Amino acid sequence: MIKRYNLDPTLRSGLGQIPRETLHVCKENAQNVEYLYDNVPRGHLFHTVLKAMAGAEDYFDVFVWPGEYTEDATISITQDYLRLRAACLGNLHALEGTALWQLGGAEVPVITIDAAHGVEVAGFGRIIPYNSASGIGISIGETTECKGTWIHDNTFYAIEGYGPPHIVMGASAVEAQYTLIEDNWIYCGGNRDPAGMIDWVHATRSTIRNNVFQVQGSDVSMAGIYVHDEAYIRGAILDNKFWAMEQNQDDSLSRAILAEAAWVGGDMCITGNEFVNFSAPVSDVDENALGINYETVTPLAVD
Repeated sequence: MIKRYNLDPTLRSGLGQIPRETLHVCKENAQNVEYLYDNVPRGHLFHTVLKAMAGAEDYFDVFVWPGEYTEDATISITQDYLRLRAACLGNLHALEGTALWQLGGAEVPVITIDAAHGVEVAGFGRIIPYNSASGIGISIGETTECKGTWIHDNTFYAIEGYGPPHIVMGASAVEAQYTLIEDNWIYCGGNRDPAGMIDWVHATRSTIRNNVFQVQGSDVSMAGIYVHDEAYIRGAILDNKFWAMEQNQDDSLSRAILAEAAWVGGDMCITGNEFVNFSAPVSDVDENALGINYETVTPLAVD
């Protein structure tokens, strides 16, 4: 018997609209848990994200209801086209009701995505990593190639500037192709000497757009986005806003975008970004990137 989750998306589209299976996650003591008991089919409601993920298959939706979830291990996504979303979708810091919280929990990445294509992670009011080198927020393609990951409408939060990266795209020998990271609010973190709040390791044809980066600290090894992919990256960093927010620090030495790549002509497009309070916002990016244009915003003097 051929099950719908084994069908290639191109075949599924030819069969009409096939419903996605939906699982729900809600805290055992949450106010709305009785409502979910009454309305969610038996076997589709869980009290931890890990238990829901253990039951999820390709093409499943996992909706996480408001609450702070500190799991005792990494939330590992290996299912193709899975959607892990806050049930109440936030937008640019609008909702803080649903948090995936590893600070003080397990010293592991909050989420890993490996050998899975078309995964979506969206709407979490806070994704907070453990404050160590291994405490990444979301790791994409650490061991096995991924394509088409979509990370959007989340708030990533670290307790200090010298925290771990929030998102790592690929590994030295593993691709995270066609990743799209958009409409997130990203606060602090991102120093592994050097590293970025987003660490772009190996992710050709990927795009980071319309995010807000609050970069704390004043150190040349710190960056909002650190790109160390090789030639032929064909990526884009578009229309983001970067704010160097170290208190009592004018013209921060931190970088908004730090590159360490032997690019060839036209390998990267960096355009439409805005920077506040950086002495040199874009570092080590040469003429081999397309459209290196941006606006550096000078804060207004206040008497």
